[in-house]
Amino acid sequence: MNAAELVPLLDEVLDTRSRFAWYEPLGDLSSLSHVPTPLTKQWANLTALDRARSLCAALDGCLLPLHDAPGSRYYAALLDPTPSTYGDLARLLRDVIESLTAAREARRPPPPPPTVRKRRARS
Repeated sequence: MNAAELVPLLDEVLDTRSRFAWYEPLGDLSSLSHVPTPLTKQWANLTALDRARSLCAALDGCLLPLHDAPGSRYYAALLDPTPSTYGDLARLLRDVIESLTAAREARRPPPPPPTVRKRRARS
């Protein structure tokens, strides 16, 4: 997949500015107009978070300068250092995803210890 084909998708997703996380619009691909057909098949069974990771990985190293898309400029201004290319923006967004995932894992309580059943003594 060519990075130039994915840039409009990232711009569209970031322009949506979901209430909770930037990647939430990726949960419903039918609501997005810039999803390349091969990705629709590839991402069919993935969650929005996994789709975002995949999108960021595909754009990592992309040297295209950021367009004047409102969503991309908005998120770029929030990040430090401010990215100037889509590859830099994707790398920083992936770091945000990883920190969210780590925080979520830290909040999740550990599973309860397995119950040990005592055998009845035979008389």
